[in-house]
Order: sequence, then C-alpha cells, then structure tokens
Amino acid sequence: MSEIGAIDSLMTPIYQLNTQRAAFNPFAPVEQMADVESNKVKENPFNTADQVIEAFNLYDPQNRLKILSLFSHEQQKQIIPLLGKDAMVLGMKLYDEQKILNLLFGTSQESISKVLMGSMPMEKIFELIPEDLLNNFILSKDLEKGDFLAGFQQFSPQELSRLLETITGMPQKNRSFGEMFNVLSGLPLEFLQPSLLGTKNEQKVSLIANMMKDNNELFKLFPKAQLLIPLDTVGKEETLKGFNGLNEAMLGSMLTQLPDELMTLLLTLIEPDKLANILIEKYQDVIIKALSGQAN
Repeated sequence: MSEIGAIDSLMTPIYQLNTQRAAFNPFAPVEQMADVESNKVKENPFNTADQVIEAFNLYDPQNRLKILSLFSHEQQKQIIPLLGKDAMVLGMKLYDEQKILNLLFGTSQESISKVLMGSMPMEKIFELIPEDLLNNFILSKDLEKGDFLAGFQQFSPQELSRLLETITGMPQKNRSFGEMFNVLSGLPLEFLQPSLLGTKNEQKVSLIANMMKDNNELFKLFPKAQLLIPLDTVGKEETLKGFNGLNEAMLGSMLTQLPDELMTLLLTLIEPDKLANILIEKYQDVIIKALSGQAN
C-alpha cells in the first residue's frame, strides 16, 4: 500500500479538479440512464476524441481507471509509451528496491552509469565501491596511459604533489604542476599502474572519478554487478533520481512487468486527450465494453 500511496500523493491534485460531468455518462448511476440502452451497444458511436472525453468524463481519474480496467494486460503494455517520462519514473516506485536493481542489471553498463551519474556525484560513486575493486580497475589491461593522464590533469597542484610523492617516494616541494605532470607522463604504464595501488583510497577515488568525467566509456570496465553496489547502498529514492537519464523506451520496457492492478493505476496518469485518441484509433472494442456496462 505504501507504494500505491507514493503515486496517489502525486495524483491528488488531479482528483481535486472541479470538472463538470457530461449529460451522457456511461459511469453514472443506473437511475440517471433511463434512456440509454447501453447493454445493446454493438459498435462505437463516437467519431472524435472530444466526444469520448465528454461521454466518459475522462478528466476524472476515477473514470480513466474504469476505462483502463477494461484493457487486457497486453493492451495496457501497448499504451505505456503514452506516459511522459516523469510518469514513467514515478511508476518505477511501484517496484521494490531489489526489483529495480534487477531491472537495471538487465541493461548495459552505459545505462547503469547514466543512472549512477544522475543519482550522485562522481566521487561518491567510487567512494561506495570497495577498494579492491578500484584496484582491479586501475590494473585493467584495457586502460591506456592517456586515460590516467587525463585524470591527473584535473588534480590540484597539492593533490598531484601528494600523489607523485607516494608513487616515487621523492619530495615534490617547489615543483610546478607542469613539472610534476611531465614526470608522470614519462612513467611507463607498466610502472604506473602497480604504483598507483600504493596510494590512499581517497586518491584512487579522485583519480578514477576524474578519469570517468573525462571519458564515461570507462564505466564499461566495471562489471555491472559492481556498478550496482553504490545504488544498493544509497537506496531506492536516490537511485530513482538517476532514472531520468534513461530513455522512455527503456523505462517503458521496465514497466511492462508491473502486475495488472498497479499497471492500471499507473496508466491513469495518461493525459485524457491521449487516452481518448488511442481509444478512437486503436481500441474501439474498449469503448464498446464501457458502453455495455462492463466497467466496474
């Protein structure tokens, strides 16, 4: 119920709209429909979306819910793209945290990295990844010296001085940033990579964060399970902040796994004109069901 409440709280302003019912409303009490033989409807009598909106008073979310309950699960999945991105991200709240992580695991490192970068600062990402996994990254055979140099380039002179002292064991006092950078540039990769393992964890975090800022493609060098560690640590709400970085096609695909009752609830966030148009264009059988009194 708490998950449904999360969506209900955002839908409250919609329910409070002061809309006027149409004279003909298939959802009205039976005593108000004496002249309507809805149980004999055989075909859709409406030609335009406006007629559908008026007839079913689709500005009322309760009526949208009744109409949507007449869609099959497959039909409901087909209209998920009518939701905007904000509604799709909101819909992800209907899953528990583990389900969200499982869905993310089914995507790519690129998609997970987009969620990560939208959820927290780059440095925090790597602060939450264990040091031994950072070491594995530093030693990766897929890294080039230029990747490390791009990271060093973003250090302050003080940071670079401390890093170089650790690597070489030599004081760097009175050396300029350029001089220290040139020393690092001259080190062979075969020496540089294992030497960096001896630096402090916070130095590794800063270096890797800088490398990622320069080239997001390097996220691919972390297995997906490792990239999910920070998200598992910060929890569901923080994780979902990053879902705005995913495209609507991917979000829509994830939402297809919602159970029927939650899917129907989420789809009430479709704008009335969009719902009416799709009913006219593709789902006239649903209109006939509604007119025949099958909506509860």
